[in-house]
Amino acid sequence: MKLRISQWSLSAIADTVDGRLVGADRAISSVSTDTRKIAPDALFVALVGPRFDGNTFVSQAAESGAAAAIVSSEQDVTIPQIVVEDTLTALQRLGAAVWKQAHEEGMKTVALTGSNGKTTTKELCSAVFRTEFEHVHATAGNLNNHIGVPLTLCAIPLECELAIVEMGANDFGDIDELVRMAPGEVRIITSIGEAHLEALGDLNGVRRVKSEIFHVPNDAIAVVPSEERRQLHLPDGMHVIEVGSEVVANLTAQDANGQSVDLEAFGKTLRLRSPLTGAHNAGNLATAIAAFYALIGRLPNEDGLNASLAGMKIPGGRWRRVQAGGWDIIDDAYNANPSSMTASFRTFSDLYAEQTRYAVIGEMLELGEEARDLHVRCAQEMAASQSGEEFVFVGRFADDMASAATDKGAKATAAVDPESAADYLRTQMPGVVFLKASRGAQLERVITSLQRTA
Repeated sequence: MKLRISQWSLSAIADTVDGRLVGADRAISSVSTDTRKIAPDALFVALVGPRFDGNTFVSQAAESGAAAAIVSSEQDVTIPQIVVEDTLTALQRLGAAVWKQAHEEGMKTVALTGSNGKTTTKELCSAVFRTEFEHVHATAGNLNNHIGVPLTLCAIPLECELAIVEMGANDFGDIDELVRMAPGEVRIITSIGEAHLEALGDLNGVRRVKSEIFHVPNDAIAVVPSEERRQLHLPDGMHVIEVGSEVVANLTAQDANGQSVDLEAFGKTLRLRSPLTGAHNAGNLATAIAAFYALIGRLPNEDGLNASLAGMKIPGGRWRRVQAGGWDIIDDAYNANPSSMTASFRTFSDLYAEQTRYAVIGEMLELGEEARDLHVRCAQEMAASQSGEEFVFVGRFADDMASAATDKGAKATAAVDPESAADYLRTQMPGVVFLKASRGAQLERVITSLQRTA
């Protein structure tokens, strides 16, 4: 697959990023910031951070096959270099320029953000839009920050008809910065929840930062949850499609292999089968279909959409099923905040109601001063709704959560780390294990530990 960036010369890139080309002009194949993943003839961008200096890795990048590098200090290497003041700014300018070129040649763009469901909705959008477009490019994994978004844009294929760009935020101004690189015709907010509260403060802060996706003026259409419409900061006169009122997903059946959904929108009903589970993922599907309607002006073909959904790949760590000896493990520990935690737990409890169940719950990060209270509230809500699960809480608030769950009548224990949680599970009757936490909690170590003794 040939990338659009492969049509750019180093001299053109230098002009775009306001840099100085040292060495021979030539073409490149791709853009990378990681010497461990350098493709042949790639352009290596030497990012600089508080604890690393990518300039010192340029020689390693060259040895790995890089054709050139963007640097902030000229290096003693044989490959050409583009010397700039700030390499991150250069990467962002380059990504925006690649997007602008593709957009001017007809490529459409969907930009999305949200507290929960961003990556899953992105994958669903890919499946939905592939019923209309042959060449769809979407954010890889969760490359949704100030580095990941320009890398996503630099990786736009030459024949791309539609780009789906995921945008994340840790602080005010983050989404504003990202959407200016790729201001899509359709802009999605998947959900509003208690995430990144250390910087954002409260739900109103979350709404403010997510609403930044609407900052760049054009004729974009917004796709938002109906319950949030009046609380979001939407520009006057913006065309808005509400998920939950104009586009409604009714979950009709689900099992361990997926769910059946009746999708009602604009006077029509689509009967769909998705490989995902849970009411929240039915809502994510509705969001993807609303985005399709916003861009195309009609609903997708039902048969084509079902075929596309059947072939979609679920991102890693999102309801991943793993076997370890006698244990059936549901790994949903790619990320978590209070709303995603309780929604995912409800799905687990419903799907495996007839089996012996254990919920291993780890820490939710970046919740600020209310972190302990939010963890306790989650434990109480899960314990109050459960029907036989045993809880194993892991991490900083494990004791508080175990006490809160026990007070609600649940069986619960606290573990100091994932390996201790695995040790406890080994003393119990094998069953289905549910893992949920922020990525930083590293609950995948529960799986590794159980597999070692399987």
